[in-house]
Amino acid sequence: MNPNTLHRIIVALALGVAVEAAASEASAITRCEVLEDAQSWVDAHVMYCQGPYGSYCTSGCDPCYYDPLRGGECWRPDCSGFVSATWWLSYAMNTTGLCNYAIHIGWDDLEPGDAVVACSQHAILFASWADSSHSNFHAYETGQCGTAAHHSTRNRWTLEGEYTPLRRPGIENCCNAGEVEQQDCGNCGKHHRTCSGDGHWGGWSACEGQGPCSPGETDTQDCCDCGSHTRTCSGSCKWQDWGACGGPDPNGGKTECDTGEPGPCASGKQRCVQGCKKCVRDYEPKPETCDDVDNDCSGVVDDGNPAQMGNPPPKYAAELKDISTPMSLLPGETGSAWAGFINRGTSAWKRDDVWLTTETAAKGKPSPLYDSTTWAAWDVAATLANDVLPGEIAYFRWDVRMPDDATKAVSDTFVLKVPSSGLIRCPVPDVALNVRMHSDGEDNAGAQPGEAQANGGCSASTSTPLGSAWFAMAGLAVGMIMRRTNRRRRSSRSALSPASPMSSESGSEGPACAETSPDQRVALRILGTRYSPTSSRNSAKPLR
Repeated sequence: MNPNTLHRIIVALALGVAVEAAASEASAITRCEVLEDAQSWVDAHVMYCQGPYGSYCTSGCDPCYYDPLRGGECWRPDCSGFVSATWWLSYAMNTTGLCNYAIHIGWDDLEPGDAVVACSQHAILFASWADSSHSNFHAYETGQCGTAAHHSTRNRWTLEGEYTPLRRPGIENCCNAGEVEQQDCGNCGKHHRTCSGDGHWGGWSACEGQGPCSPGETDTQDCCDCGSHTRTCSGSCKWQDWGACGGPDPNGGKTECDTGEPGPCASGKQRCVQGCKKCVRDYEPKPETCDDVDNDCSGVVDDGNPAQMGNPPPKYAAELKDISTPMSLLPGETGSAWAGFINRGTSAWKRDDVWLTTETAAKGKPSPLYDSTTWAAWDVAATLANDVLPGEIAYFRWDVRMPDDATKAVSDTFVLKVPSSGLIRCPVPDVALNVRMHSDGEDNAGAQPGEAQANGGCSASTSTPLGSAWFAMAGLAVGMIMRRTNRRRRSSRSALSPASPMSSESGSEGPACAETSPDQRVALRILGTRYSPTSSRNSAKPLR
């Protein structure tokens, strides 16, 4: 086989394979731009040459024309290279490549800028019809060695059958003078071009109205001191709002810190909260329970007298079990009260180490029911007379005195206190007294059966007429005995007064208690109460 023939076959195959790629790469072009480039070849007298890889006119000519209207690229100056350049394809095809690449059309459909090609021989650029019968047409072509690109007039009928009309993919009609075309550009911007008087598009203007970002683009920035946040560009090339600021916890959330909150809420870990370092508590507040823990992080342990016991319970806790208190007194009159408390804590109550004080005294003022003749101090109504283990009941007995100038009911709350620890706070460590004024005609005895407030079945009243009559008689006797005892007590303890109190917070032992007189013991037994011989006021207990 002739080497030149083999070479042409190889080149043809290579060009054919590349046709599909050329079709996808071809950009839009107008017919006027095609004819403008063709005319530039004519004006430049570009000589025909196939170059070293051709079979005709391969030497003694320039195989490369650097077309200034096509970016100064090198184009092969033969017939198919000429058409490829005017169409501004991705490379110079041969006639077979043009036939495979271009769109096949009818003869009557030819328009300026189309081509007429004999697929294995020659290519002609169509310029316009020369007559209305579409028999003759004006053309641009180059095809003979030693001649330049030139104008020509061809007859359709001599070519039809051998030549095929072709159209470049993406070719557009020439524009109208003054016509403006606008296209998208950049980040949602627009640019435009204007058609000149000769039907050619001018250059594109600068891209205007662009947004700061492209659709879908993201932007991430640091925020606060441990986080970052991200925003996304919208379809209109505008940044959307920043997302939430967040980030990982410093040191994996293992760094301990102080929240500055009271109680168990003080312990925390360094966290990254909304992008900022923050000491976050490890413990969440919950309803208070009786357990020596500030469960609600209020700053006060066991505040609000929580009724629910904790596990384990606190060291000191008390639950009111029994009470008996006077309901009414005359001004200056004294009445007796007693109360039983269950030791609900984990620690035993020691003799004289548990006091009965008042809420008013806890605020630094004497109770309005203070009895200077019987109280151990202005803020101590009674002290514990004997040791009481957890689960056992401690009884306290004390007197209350209606102020001399009283005109209405007087009230105060009596509460247990451990001098070394403060007030016992839960579950029910107190007794609320509300003593009203006696009405005219009422018996003035301080703790008469019909005048006692009671709880837990400890009222001194009876359930039968006979019992009531007997208790009324006993009450008269008790009243006489108690009045005589009070007179003796006043004369023997006149030195104790609010002006020289014993502080309940001093940590000292409780005050010494006077011996119970025989008359008192008789009266208490009549009322169903017995006293310890060592501390008669503070260990009153119901008889069993």
